[in-house]
Amino acid sequence: MNKDIVLISGNYYGQVKGGAEYQQFLIGKHLKRLGYRMFYLFIDNGDPVEYEDYFELLKIRKRVFLRKILGRYFFIDAFKVYKLLKKVKPDVILIRCGFAYVGIAAKYSIDHKCKMIWQIAHEKDVSPFKFNCKRSIIFDYIDKKFLAFGIKKADYIIGQAEYQDDLIYRNYGRRCDFIVPNFHPIPEEIIEKKMPVKIVWIANFKEFKQPEIFLKLAERFKNSNNLKFIMIGRPNSSRWGKNIISELTKRENIDYMGELSLNKVNDILRISHIFVNTSRYEGFPNSFIQAWMRMVPVVSLNVDPDDIIKRNRIGFHSKNFEQMEKDIALLMSNKKLREEMGKRAQKFSFERFSMKNVERIVEIIQAK
Repeated sequence: MNKDIVLISGNYYGQVKGGAEYQQFLIGKHLKRLGYRMFYLFIDNGDPVEYEDYFELLKIRKRVFLRKILGRYFFIDAFKVYKLLKKVKPDVILIRCGFAYVGIAAKYSIDHKCKMIWQIAHEKDVSPFKFNCKRSIIFDYIDKKFLAFGIKKADYIIGQAEYQDDLIYRNYGRRCDFIVPNFHPIPEEIIEKKMPVKIVWIANFKEFKQPEIFLKLAERFKNSNNLKFIMIGRPNSSRWGKNIISELTKRENIDYMGELSLNKVNDILRISHIFVNTSRYEGFPNSFIQAWMRMVPVVSLNVDPDDIIKRNRIGFHSKNFEQMEKDIALLMSNKKLREEMGKRAQKFSFERFSMKNVERIVEIIQAK
């Protein structure tokens, strides 16, 4: 098997420990084991790179100053991305991001008869362009037009959940060719649930993740005994991010652990009781799967892809802050309910989100 495959993402998991990056990394490792020659094209943020031996890395320099001025400037990398692809001459491009590189990869695939597969990573990837008063509006618009071209021309599109198929059809007139849920290895660690009740929030600090809501929750429960709040995630250097950290340090019942490795995150989850998500929107959060596999019910403010939480009774989709507070109070005080939800969550996640799903990606890659 001598096929060459280029994976493309905004970041490389060896630099940025995000959910989309982890999924792409798992796919790449599996394909490498099958004998494919693997390349990984990504935006290099300048940090040290782990896992350099897994793939041949194709780095695009991150232009921090331009990003501040132009917003989504990624279309200006068109020549560089195209040149790298032309140098590699891949048989397949597997791309997982929601910006101009999708259109650039599609143009290359048309010119060179190369299969291009786009994987939806986030709800925003398939949402319509929103006009605003930002000075970067024109560049954001151009970037979105590149993405739209890529969506139109991709050979195959893979969604994470059915709702993404509805969104892409409504906004771009295209259907997902396949729905392939995310996947994670089955946990090997021992799961222990000891007091106090531990409520955990895991995400990199971004405005749409709304970490301030978790701080508000901690404040509401500050007088509760046998209760501990834990926050995990990379801080944000913006003024907004610094304000969050400043507020965080004032909460005596929150243990902020910063950015952790995947193994350390999973080690926290195996002893935790409730997972909280406060994001405005997501794709399909990998953290949900990590939590469910470790018998942790999810309480989500806004996000419940395909009503999975509600239909399978593996947590609560609160929809507003007041209800979220009630849902957490119920789980906190009702050990039997927590355990029942945790067991259902683990059984469901083992069946739906196992590494068997990566074989479906391989089948799509090998399809004629």
